Amino acid sequence: MKKDNSSFLTILVPHQAAETKHGKGSANAQGGFLHSNSEGLCYQADHVFDCLAQGKLESDVMSPDVSMLLAEVIEEVRHKLGLSSLRILPELLIKRL
Repeated sequence: MKKDNSSFLTILVPHQAAETKHGKGSANAQGGFLHSNSEGLCYQADHVFDCLAQGKLESDVMSPDVSMLLAEVIEEVRHKLGLSSLRILPELLIKRL
């Protein structure tokens, strides 16, 4: 990967892996890309699709416990911001029981 004077961003994710992205739309060391308009959980959706295509019900990257923790954090943030609940957390909890 060629480095230039563009900015970079290191993101620490819950599964303890750090990844550095350089510039807009540039390849990272693992061959992935940072797309300038990557909102909407597109990477997560792709990963879920890949897992399902391989017959997996759980990700090797993100455990169900971490997924539940993230759902709880999102619910708490929405509550503190005064936003209406998505009402997904109770359904997730029921499925886990």
